Amino acid sequence: MAQQLRILQSLWAMERRRADQPEWPLQTQLEMIRDAGFDGAGVRFIDPAFACEVTSFLRAYGMIWQAQCYPTDVDELIPVPELVARLGADHVNPQPTVIPPARPHPEERA
Repeated sequence: MAQQLRILQSLWAMERRRADQPEWPLQTQLEMIRDAGFDGAGVRFIDPAFACEVTSFLRAYGMIWQAQCYPTDVDELIPVPELVARLGADHVNPQPTVIPPARPHPEERA
């Protein structure tokens, strides 16, 4: 099979985060992604209801999705493969947010 470049838009990047305007409804965000010509979307797979709703839309339009998750430990990752097995995904994109404890500044160690 020949390689293909597919461009996905992450749904978290569709959040407006403006105090003076409301967020776009999820349906609007999905329609914007579709209408802009993206091949699919990055979908938060830590929320099963959200993942079901989004993947249903994407599937209906022949689009693909990646399963995104942001575990802070291994236990938070456990349900993701099960949900992927149920809903499918082009690939899984785990982005661990495990942050090591801050080390004191050299000047503070003295």
